[in-house]
This record gives sequence, C-alpha cells and structure tokens, in this order.
Amino acid sequence: MNTTKKVYLVVGAVFVALLVALWLQPRVKEALAPVPLAAFAAIEVEGSGLAVVGPVEIPAGTPFRLRAVLEAQERDGGSIYYSEAEALSIGGTAVAAEQLRRWHGAGEVKALWFTVEARSAFLQLDGSEPGVAVRFEEFFHPEWSTLWTVDGFLDSRSSEQVTGRDGQHPRFGTQRYQVWIELYSDDNRLVPKERYKSWGAGDLLDRVTEFPTVTAQLPGVAAPASAAFGLIGVGLPPNPSAELLERISIRARQRLLFTQVSVLRGILGVAGQDVEDVEWRNVELSAGLSWAEQVSQGDLVRVGARIVVLHEDANENGLLDPDDFCLDFEVGAAKRRLADVFPGEGEVEWAHLGT
Repeated sequence: MNTTKKVYLVVGAVFVALLVALWLQPRVKEALAPVPLAAFAAIEVEGSGLAVVGPVEIPAGTPFRLRAVLEAQERDGGSIYYSEAEALSIGGTAVAAEQLRRWHGAGEVKALWFTVEARSAFLQLDGSEPGVAVRFEEFFHPEWSTLWTVDGFLDSRSSEQVTGRDGQHPRFGTQRYQVWIELYSDDNRLVPKERYKSWGAGDLLDRVTEFPTVTAQLPGVAAPASAAFGLIGVGLPPNPSAELLERISIRARQRLLFTQVSVLRGILGVAGQDVEDVEWRNVELSAGLSWAEQVSQGDLVRVGARIVVLHEDANENGLLDPDDFCLDFEVGAAKRRLADVFPGEGEVEWAHLGT
C-alpha cells in the first residue's frame, strides 16, 4: 500500500471517528447529567435575597417572588438544585451555594404555577360529623407565565378579592403555592417527556408546617383578621361538641380555615384583652369620629351578634362614616363598606382596641 493511500485511509478513519463522537456526544452528556428527582416552590421576599421552601410571613403589600426549584442527583449521589435563586432554604436548612445551579440541560423547560386552596369560600357545618371535611385542590394560574421566576400574588379564586386603592391584586391574606416543572425534548415540544410536581393539595395536611405559604398581614390588632383572607370560613353548628371545637381550633392555628370566633379571639389576643374586658360604646357612623384621634384599623363594630373589623377610611376624609371599609367574616371573608353591613340609620356599638 503506497503512502498516499495510507494517508487517505487514516484521514477517513479520523473523519468517521469524529462523526461517531459528535453523534454520541449528546447521548453521553445526557447519560452523565444529574438525574432530576423532585420539584419545590420557593418564596423570596423582596430584599431578602433568600428563597424559602416553607411558610413566610410578611407585612401587607410587601412584594415577593416565586422561584421554581428542581432537585437532581449527581453521579456521586450528591444533590444539586436548579433554580434562579441566589440562596435557598428548604425546611429551614440552607442549601450550600455550590449546590445551586442554573438550568443548562437540553430541551425546553416550563414552570406551571398553581395556588393550593379550599374548594369553596365557606362551609356550613351541620354537626353530623365530628370533623371538618375541608377539601383542597390546585388552581392553575396560566397568567403567571411559565418562567422559573414569577412575581408572587395573593390572588384567590375562592375568596372575595381584597384590593388596594389601585384596584389591582390583594394586599393581604394567606396563600399557598405549587409548581410543576416540565421538561421537553427538542424532538417534541408539545408533550413533556418528564414532569415533576412540588407538594400539592394531597400533601397539605401532612406538611402544613413546611408548605410554601405566604401570609401577608396588616399591622397591629388587624393582623389576625387580614390573615384569614384566602382561607375557607367555617360556620359552626348549634351546640358544637368539644371535640369539633378542638379540631377546628387546631386547623385555625394552622391557617387552614377560620371561624368568626377564631378571628375575634386572635384580634383580642394581639390587643391583650379578654372578651369580658372589651368596652363597647354606642355611636352613630355619621357622628364624625376621627380616624387619626379616635378610631383605628382593627377596632370592632357590632350590631347585635354581627361584628366587623374596621379597615380603612375609604374616601380619606379623616372621619368614620358609612362608606368606610370593614372586614366582614359572616360567610367567608370579605371587604365591605359599613353601609352594606349595617344599612339605614341608627346606632352601632364600637370598641377601640388600639393599633
């Protein structure tokens, strides 16, 4: 075999080897890539620099973001976490910085965002069962986009929306979140080849203390009332059993539901008062009481057994009047005008609890 022919054979063999290597490269890379295991929904409060998988309490109106997290296992058995978060905590344990990575795998990734809520805004108990059969489910929010990071909202499909003066999203309340992370191949961008779901409705009761939850609260004594928004209200049956009351009390402390009694008890607890200590005064809503000097957010107003919590001066005239807003818990949680709860003329009873 002459030298020229040998050169051609060597060049051809190298060319074939390169083609095989190029063909095998993505498959080898995929085989060596970390294996996805689980998804998590994390909450990052503006300015904190830390995404938290767990409950978070914030002042009403504080911006926050939701971060998708995909846990994967490396070949040595160690875990890494794909996310856009700069710092991450799961269940109160900080994830090491070297374990955090941006996604760099092949194909497209979509994050689908859900809230985890009770199926209805209100449940009336008839006393036939010893427990509280509240059902939870996931509610998809396509308007939040399919990105790894989205702005967080307290929107709830089952409760009346509580908006600020800008008429946009609720400023306070309790909400829980779930994310689905879908991985697509380059060959099929319509159907995901893999899907990983963070904790959802079926996990809530068992993981209530670690579930990704935002509770945005008004300051002072109004905090327990504002935290009830987004939750299901429960109406008690006549003569409820001690067992039922205890179960409801536990669920209320876990912020899974509320009753008018639990909200009132929470408000009085923050105010440092017992029911017997509350001083009620007869007033007229049009009497001109001053928001700055006399009445405050969190004060109570009642007529008979109907009690509401004062919220804000609606027309900003500085005086308490029928157009002002209150928080009402008669059937679920709602923000209403005092005139809608106590129509007509006449006196109401007012209790000042302080701020």
